[in-house]
Amino acid sequence: MDVVTLTLAKNYTNSVALGDGAIQGPPGPPGSPGNNGTDGLTPKIGANGNWWIGTSDTGIPAKGRDGETPEFRMNGNTLQYRFPNITPTVWTDLYSLPDTYKHVQNTASAVWIIPHNLNFQFVGVRVNDFEGNILIPDIEYTSANVVTLTFFMPVQGTATIAK
Repeated sequence: MDVVTLTLAKNYTNSVALGDGAIQGPPGPPGSPGNNGTDGLTPKIGANGNWWIGTSDTGIPAKGRDGETPEFRMNGNTLQYRFPNITPTVWTDLYSLPDTYKHVQNTASAVWIIPHNLNFQFVGVRVNDFEGNILIPDIEYTSANVVTLTFFMPVQGTATIAK
């Protein structure tokens, strides 16, 4: 990578790095914090004594056997529960989140070809750089299992693909 020193005004010089056709100056000041994201769905106990997710009754009683409280975990995109002191201890599916795929692009590239394997062509795409800034690429829905993102310059970051 070449480093070039520019004299922009009397007594002011700045060095920039040239690589892959891009000019990169010194880092700017930190940006302001972004807005909070939208709240997710929180399990709650409904008036009928069942677990509810958002406005959906799961049909599963919130009271455990003999009053025992269940444990919860996420297994992939599925919320599961079990009663830990009852044999056999079996995890049971409670609620499945929408199918998503997270792509991490560690090497800067102007084109990201992402095999998401969601078997759905017109997926939702959200792209962020590693600082959390939203990036807006051109999106080509290549197939039901691949999306191609094109940026105006090489970038790194993450893409969340949702069905």
